[in-house]
Amino acid sequence: MNSHNIDNKKILIELIELYQINVKILANKLAECLNIDNICNRTLLREQNIALKGICKKYSLEYTFHGIGCYIKTPSIEIDFDFDNDCILNNFNLWNIWCFVSDNNLDKKFNVFKNKNILEKTFFSLECFIKDGDEFYLTDKGKC
Repeated sequence: MNSHNIDNKKILIELIELYQINVKILANKLAECLNIDNICNRTLLREQNIALKGICKKYSLEYTFHGIGCYIKTPSIEIDFDFDNDCILNNFNLWNIWCFVSDNNLDKKFNVFKNKNILEKTFFSLECFIKDGDEFYLTDKGKC
């Protein structure tokens, strides 16, 4: 394997970690705005008559709940994520990562992954995640 591929793997791991951090930050801000503990609990959302789409002025964010996840947009970042079974929010998939890098003005080193073919090739060459349905979870980064 050449050093370019190794560099892409390391950069992709950084991108996934950045995605995960932003998911958790924005999910927590949204939960605070909606005054709920767990935005993953669809039953709780219905019981409290929380709109599936709305605006949180406190953090200047717009949100839309969809299917098994949520889309959040702020003036500086857009992120789309799916809820995992435990609402730990450390899961990801290829589509979420591609949207994250394509929709946001991130560090230039991540731009290589705006090319979906390069992202896909690098993504599936990683050996440091486990697959659960359509979702993935990072495991041992030393294997990357």
